[in-house]
Amino acid sequence: MTTEIKNTTTDYKPHTGTDLHSSENKFADKKDEFMQKGAEAYAKTEEAVSQAYDKTSQTVNEGVTYAKNYTQQYPERTALIALGIGFGLGLLVAGSVDRRSSYRGRFAQPLLDAAYDVAYAFLR
Repeated sequence: MTTEIKNTTTDYKPHTGTDLHSSENKFADKKDEFMQKGAEAYAKTEEAVSQAYDKTSQTVNEGVTYAKNYTQQYPERTALIALGIGFGLGLLVAGSVDRRSSYRGRFAQPLLDAAYDVAYAFLR
């Protein structure tokens, strides 16, 4: 294996004005290419976000419409479901404030299970 050692004094070529101008052109070309790719990526991202927003908005609107129709068709069920949810949340909040976990386990969990069963029976 042979190793060549270059003589740095004879191999040195100083940059001339044309070399510098050529480097500036290459840099400008790369900069323009980078800017174009960045603009394309931004446009694609903007389109994807716009489509996701439109799809989410449509889904939420459909859900709200369904909930309004369900409420109008079954007002009693809706009231019982809301009552059960409110009762269950109240027990959870009261249980988290109360330091006695035995209270939560003895009373809250069976009531939450019953509220869940009632809500499930009405939604079937």
